[in-house]
Amino acid sequence: MRIGIYLDNWGSPAGGGHSYTKTVVDYFSRVSSNHEFIFIVKSKTKILPEEYNMVSNYVLYNPIGDAGIKNEQEKYLKSLERLLKTSNFFIEKLKLTSVTLVRDKLKAIIESKRIPQKDPANFRKLIHDHQIKCVYYPAAFTCEDFDIPFYSTIWDIGHLTISVFPEVSYNGQYDARQNLLNAIAHRAYRIIAESESGKSDICQYYNTNPDKIVIVPQFPSGLVHLELTNTEVIDILEKFKLMNKKYLFYPAQFWPHKNHINLIKAMAALKREGIIFELIFTGSDQGNLEYVMDFLKNENLGQEIRYLGFVSDAEMKVLYTHAFAMVFPSLLGPTNMPISEAISCGCPVICSDFAGHHEQTQGAALYIDPKEYLDIKEKIKMVATDEDLRNNMIKKGLEVSGNNSVEHGFKGLLESFDEFEKIRLCWKN
Repeated sequence: MRIGIYLDNWGSPAGGGHSYTKTVVDYFSRVSSNHEFIFIVKSKTKILPEEYNMVSNYVLYNPIGDAGIKNEQEKYLKSLERLLKTSNFFIEKLKLTSVTLVRDKLKAIIESKRIPQKDPANFRKLIHDHQIKCVYYPAAFTCEDFDIPFYSTIWDIGHLTISVFPEVSYNGQYDARQNLLNAIAHRAYRIIAESESGKSDICQYYNTNPDKIVIVPQFPSGLVHLELTNTEVIDILEKFKLMNKKYLFYPAQFWPHKNHINLIKAMAALKREGIIFELIFTGSDQGNLEYVMDFLKNENLGQEIRYLGFVSDAEMKVLYTHAFAMVFPSLLGPTNMPISEAISCGCPVICSDFAGHHEQTQGAALYIDPKEYLDIKEKIKMVATDEDLRNNMIKKGLEVSGNNSVEHGFKGLLESFDEFEKIRLCWKN
């Protein structure tokens, strides 16, 4: 059976979504299977996006209409713009204010037409022409056509579990997420969750049959397998002025739900007790960086806490392997990829007390109430003052990571593809 794997155009600053998708691409490019996997790469040009240059079996998908349609649209826009100029002349020169309404309507039409219009026929034609039997969407919040059999991933339902946060509720985000995920939950052949906790949330909030959900356990990205020379490691540590430094690490984009604020408060409380670490932030700004940096200044921690911006995979691995511990106080789960990455790199983990995080770490981490900065402080203090505890966390984490491989994770999904093939034989493309 030929299965299309849909790849949206994630740039590196997209963080976890980009890392997850890259790992999926790597796995399905090399896996041995009875099925054929063809990557459907979303691109507005006829050029493969750079982040997918490792892909060989692919087809480019442009959701916008073809050049002929675009040319006709340009002619239409130009005619509207000529009318707009005429209406402006009547208003400004001849003082005919009654034409104002016409002018405003013309402006609105022109602006709406300038937004590229998606052509739904494009995707169906691509599926038909390439004899694709079903589509797998590895990234969340994506589906091009509900009538084409599909598998879809749901990473979280944060708009329901932490709906007060602006990134999941403001400016139409709540309705967009809810409408899409509700449709996915009921139209997908199978839904992919990353944990039993995530599966339980989907069943509870969307009244979904549990048998419809396939669990692909959260796995680390490919950075954990990077092999770096000693010189490369030293260069990276020197670049960030971290050679022989004892630091804590928090890799997270600057969304409000990432909870940088309570971690900063915990660091300030540790400093008052005479326990001083450097704290390293990485990740792209999603609108909350300035607020976090201003808060940091007020806590008088400018020297102890540094923001490195977005870093490469090699730099990320070095930051994991040389950190005293990774602290991950996110307010959104149920799982998070950096936790799997950290334990795979031998980095002790202190993370939010979510059921999904327990599944990921299987007791190898210390768990915190992310809303309580004093609890965060105490767990950091425990690791800082108990070397045996820290060593046991590292040992246990490495043992757990052996079961977190991508091969292990996708076993259930491959079996589900085998099952669906028997059903898909019942009708033509």
